[in-house]
Order: sequence, then structure tokens, then C-alpha cells
Amino acid sequence: MEILSSIVTLANMVRTYSLTLDIFLGSGNLWFSQPS
Repeated sequence: MEILSSIVTLANMVRTYSLTLDIFLGSGNLWFSQPS
């Protein structure tokens, strides 16, 4: 069960990180379509 809990925590972290990126960059798709 500890492993499952760790996976859930990691998934939440990734989701929060993605959300933060979207906020900072305005659009995640824009970042992917225009790599600098």
C-alpha cells in the first residue's frame, strides 16, 4: 500500500507541476509547438 500511496502522491505532484507550467507559459500547447 505504501507504493500505491507514493504513486498517487507523485501523480498529484506532476499534475500540479503541469498546471503551474500552464499558468506561467499561458499555454502548454504553445510551449510544445514552439520549442526555443
